[in-house]
Amino acid sequence: MLDSPEIFNRLRQDHIAARRVMAALEAEVDRVAQFHPPNLAPIGRAVSFFTGHMAEMHHQIEDMIFAALSRETSAKAAELRKIAEEHDAAGALVTHLSEVAAELATDAARARTAFCGIARDLIAFTHHHLRREESQFLIYADEHLTPGARHDITIAARALERTLAEKAGAEKAGAEKAGADESRWVRSPR
Repeated sequence: MLDSPEIFNRLRQDHIAARRVMAALEAEVDRVAQFHPPNLAPIGRAVSFFTGHMAEMHHQIEDMIFAALSRETSAKAAELRKIAEEHDAAGALVTHLSEVAAELATDAARARTAFCGIARDLIAFTHHHLRREESQFLIYADEHLTPGARHDITIAARALERTLAEKAGAEKAGAEKAGADESRWVRSPR
């Protein structure tokens, strides 16, 4: 379970994970740019990481922190709002990367340049965004969130964590059931 300091540590650990994902994506971009056949695994991991954990958990917690800071102090609200709004821009870049990666899988020669461009844009944007959050948003939040706001965010983050765990469990069970249902119709070789 998360407590107040753990929330900030978790967000920072997510940033470390994001940098690792970006490093793997950047290595793949360099390979593709050198006309090697694309390896879709690191691209898929990057898209999954950003559309999964980062969108469903990480950004939700940051949005809770931003909302609490906006209620409690308006001194830096406009500046912090710009950082929070970058999540939408990152989401759009990830969506575009996913679309171009699908083209890359079917026609690497045609999609190579577009893929490398959008992937490099996402990598640069992500690094910039993480630095802004770490040097401004998280420090300001750590200094200015009231104990009550920290408690409320902790409770909400725990609930979100449980909901996402239940959702993942249900999806896994559904996938296993679908596989079992399909296997009923497959004839064993005699």
